Amino acid sequence: MASTNSDLNDLHRGMKSALSARWGLLMFEGVALIVLGVLAIAAPFFATIAVELYIGWLFLIAGIVGLVAMFYADDMRPSYGPWSRRRCRSALAYCCSISPAPAQQR
Repeated sequence: MASTNSDLNDLHRGMKSALSARWGLLMFEGVALIVLGVLAIAAPFFATIAVELYIGWLFLIAGIVGLVAMFYADDMRPSYGPWSRRRCRSALAYCCSISPAPAQQR
């Protein structure tokens, strides 16, 4: 029990010294977050667009990385479930080969 308290005290002292050494960066981060929060409240339309763009890019990049990982994961044991690599590749090829319907003119 005494060693646990000693370890916690060492951890507390280490964190305190690390935070006190970088107080300027923490102050800058706090001020920047307050300013961005006020701007997000003042202009919710632009904040919504910014979040949508961020999430959209995040999903797009995650999807591309996932597809690349699927194609290069040849050392994996083959899966016989409903989402095996062969079926995923076939679904991807099918989705990429579909052309949109032509627009109807009025």
